[in-house]
Amino acid sequence: MTEPPINIHIHSTLSCRQRAQLRKALYKEEPTVSVVPVKSAPAKPGWQTTEFWVSVLTVIGGVAAAQQNAVPDRYAAYLAMASTIAYALSRGIAKH
Repeated sequence: MTEPPINIHIHSTLSCRQRAQLRKALYKEEPTVSVVPVKSAPAKPGWQTTEFWVSVLTVIGGVAAAQQNAVPDRYAAYLAMASTIAYALSRGIAKH
């Protein structure tokens, strides 16, 4: 018997009956495997993510450092911009 030409992810949420049906379909000689779409977990709201809070703390730290003249204002602005861009990219990847 040849292996099926597709990758199948079997989740532990399959019932015994569904597992038996899947095994039966995989070991048939005929390529009649029905494809069942798997729903992915929805992405968390943005404010609940670690990336959001790291970005907020980075911006607050940059502003605080600029207020105390520890770093030039320009560097604090670059830090805030880089943090915001990194957050936006990470959220885009997470929702993709």
